[in-house]
Amino acid sequence: MATMEKSWDSIAEMGQQMQQLANDNDWPRIADLARLRHESVTVHFQHYPVSPGNAEFYQNHLHSFFQLEQQLKQVVDSARKNVLKDINHHNHSRRAINAYQNAGKPVHST
Repeated sequence: MATMEKSWDSIAEMGQQMQQLANDNDWPRIADLARLRHESVTVHFQHYPVSPGNAEFYQNHLHSFFQLEQQLKQVVDSARKNVLKDINHHNHSRRAINAYQNAGKPVHST
């Protein structure tokens, strides 16, 4: 199999992994994989731009790519929201712990 096909298959596999991770609610890994996939797509088209020599390949693959891209956009949006929600929850928990630990300490006024 040629390098272009391997690159394309790798991108497709990342998309499938992201969908599986969404089923598992593994939001941090989805966010990481989405970044890696985006970089891979960019590099792919830098190395293999659409040209007459590979037009048939892209004609056969781009339609399904764009369909999957719409689904993955929703997955990535959910991942971002959930990661931010987890971070926010963690920050609130940290504040609550700090407030509890400081509850008995005297407050100095200036």
